[in-house]
Amino acid sequence: MDNQHYTLITESGVEEKVRIEHQLSIVHQTAQSMPEKRLEVYRLRWIEGLSRKEIASRMGITVTTVDIHLKKACDYLKETIQANPKGNDY
Repeated sequence: MDNQHYTLITESGVEEKVRIEHQLSIVHQTAQSMPEKRLEVYRLRWIEGLSRKEIASRMGITVTTVDIHLKKACDYLKETIQANPKGNDY
């Protein structure tokens, strides 16, 4: 592989990493505007990696309630980000 081809691959990889980091930043910024309990469930599941059962136990709620919070969080994030795909005004 010549150096020019390697440079293009490297630059492409860096650009992809920056794009993904930007998208994650938008998701996390958007999540901050969710109701407190929903944000806590989101954080425990997707940032700390706890299971639904562990979240329920830690928060003193049922697994069904955890599932409801997760569904609402995902719906909210999807709707909000789709409404403003450039990531402005978060």
